[in-house]
Amino acid sequence: MSLRTKKSKGTVKSSCADGSMTLEAAMALPVFLFFFLNLLSLFQMLYIQAGVTQALHTTGKQLATYAYAYRAGVEGLAEEGSAAGAGALGVLGGIAFSETAAKALFLKNLGDPPLLTSGIRGGKHGISLIRSYVLPDEHDEIKLIAEYTALPFMTVMGFGGVPMNSVYFGHAWTGYTPGSFTLTFMEEEIVYITEHGTVYHRDISCSYLNPSIRTVSPSALSGERNLSGGTYKACELCGGTGANYIITSYGDRYHTSASCPGLKRSIRAVPISEAGGRAPCSKCGY
Repeated sequence: MSLRTKKSKGTVKSSCADGSMTLEAAMALPVFLFFFLNLLSLFQMLYIQAGVTQALHTTGKQLATYAYAYRAGVEGLAEEGSAAGAGALGVLGGIAFSETAAKALFLKNLGDPPLLTSGIRGGKHGISLIRSYVLPDEHDEIKLIAEYTALPFMTVMGFGGVPMNSVYFGHAWTGYTPGSFTLTFMEEEIVYITEHGTVYHRDISCSYLNPSIRTVSPSALSGERNLSGGTYKACELCGGTGANYIITSYGDRYHTSASCPGLKRSIRAVPISEAGGRAPCSKCGY
């Protein structure tokens, strides 16, 4: 009688264990599937954004190319005195570079990839470019903003999707008309000056702009000569006495501080008219 009781208890324990494992599996599987589907949704959203961005950039470059022909046509008709023709082309340009035309070109470049369009609310036609602009107020700018809602694989109550956007910004490839403006700094010769220098240089590689520095003792200073054969005098900025003096091969001053502004060379390129009364360099100033 006792043996039967023990066997019955063992059977009950085994059944409880099996039931517990079944319950745990039933609870864990939906959680695993939920996170797995959310991970797939994340990758799908990245894929959608990459596809939309690529189509947007292709569209922007095409519009930039078309803008060149448009601008050239308007300017050409205006120069010929055909105001009516230029005005008509301007109206056509307003239509060609409208948000509607930009969106049509964008959708053509986007194509119909099923995985991409099925993950957007409303499909590819659910993408809005309403905040985009092309050549606004005679400015050669193109800004395309694609706004849409990406949908997850599995709809969750209270979660309708992720608002996303992609942006392209560029300039129309219109170039410029020679003679329409002048770069003033190109009319004059460019020279090189330093903050504390008293001369201007025509050669950026002039050794006066890139001095070779060396240190000498006070007792040896009187015997030192620069490459022009001159002696060294105290620097007006850091002059004084010191344990050692710093000199340069082409300079005529000795320095007591390595951080002296007279040793530093902050070189600026300026038109010769802005040289500030500086004399030409004796080495490269001709």
